[in-house]
Amino acid sequence: TSTHHDPNAEPTKPRRVPSVNTRTRAGRQRYEAALLRAITTAARPISAAELRTIAGGDDVQARRALNRLIDAGKVQYQGVARWTRYFVG
Repeated sequence: TSTHHDPNAEPTKPRRVPSVNTRTRAGRQRYEAALLRAITTAARPISAAELRTIAGGDDVQARRALNRLIDAGKVQYQGVARWTRYFVG
């Protein structure tokens, strides 16, 4: 198969995920609130990758914050590994 490259196409920039500060309690609370808002407003259960695109943060920050939300009973999940989806319920 051949690939077609349009020389007139705009170059795409890599998507920059907003950084978050989770070093302080207040920073962690803001990040958890942002994740919870994203989960609550999602039309369907949402993946961690989608959540990071919306709320920012890296893999570790998201995983730790989501685990805190799960432990607090605010978020539920289904699936495992990359098929894990988060929802409120």
